[in-house]
Amino acid sequence: MSQSRGTYDDRQPIWEKRRTERSTDAVVRIAQCNTTFTGKTTYSTGSKPRSLNAVDVNGDGKLDIIVANYGSNNVGVLLNIGNGSFAAQTTYPAGT
Repeated sequence: MSQSRGTYDDRQPIWEKRRTERSTDAVVRIAQCNTTFTGKTTYSTGSKPRSLNAVDVNGDGKLDIIVANYGSNNVGVLLNIGNGSFAAQTTYPAGT
């Protein structure tokens, strides 16, 4: 399992995003200001995700999620929409 933390919109910090090699999903949970959590949101990724991280891919000041999909031989990008959610994954082929 991989886990990462960061701030994903102006009002709510991300608490965790997880992946497991047996799944094809990334799970995002967001902490509220009162220390409770939103329900988890699951986003589809490629096969056997090996690593995920948070980085501002498109330069809009919001952290997006990138996933290295070992089984699919690609990199997935989930852009931060800005309302506590992410767009569906867009994939880019990885080299051989």
